[in-house]
Amino acid sequence: MRKPSLAVCAHALILVSLLTACGSDRCPTLPGGVNYCLQSPASGPSFSVLQQVVTGEGEQQETLLAFIENNPRRLALVGLTPLGQTVLTVTWDGKHIVASGPPGTGALIKPAVLVAVLQFGLWPQDAVRAGLAEDAIWNDDGVDGQLVSQGEPLLTIHRTGQAAP
Repeated sequence: MRKPSLAVCAHALILVSLLTACGSDRCPTLPGGVNYCLQSPASGPSFSVLQQVVTGEGEQQETLLAFIENNPRRLALVGLTPLGQTVLTVTWDGKHIVASGPPGTGALIKPAVLVAVLQFGLWPQDAVRAGLAEDAIWNDDGVDGQLVSQGEPLLTIHRTGQAAP
């Protein structure tokens, strides 16, 4: 089983500003119209790691520090600016997602989509594939992963750095 890397670059147009939210959107629609059903925290590896996440394309990139912890009961993410200011928190217990961010930041992404992107980057291939709609393909060689639908790449994840313990 692949272990999470210390740095994950998710090349997708994902800006992670969130308002306080709570929900059970277990099967969000991802950008590009692909449906993905979130997998339980128990289906992923148990770990605790601090990662640098870079999102965007070309010169339009954002950097976020992410403290991510997963155990059989819950997945938790705390997103921090490079200077250490908390900009979001998200938890997923297999039934409910709870997300919060600073007031007035706007909602640019559904918390369930953020959990889905984390699972694409950190969960075993078989678990990710189990959540995908039939019209989508997840290819992952342990360093690079790509979500493809109708021949078009929708999400590319490139992992760098050492594997987490």
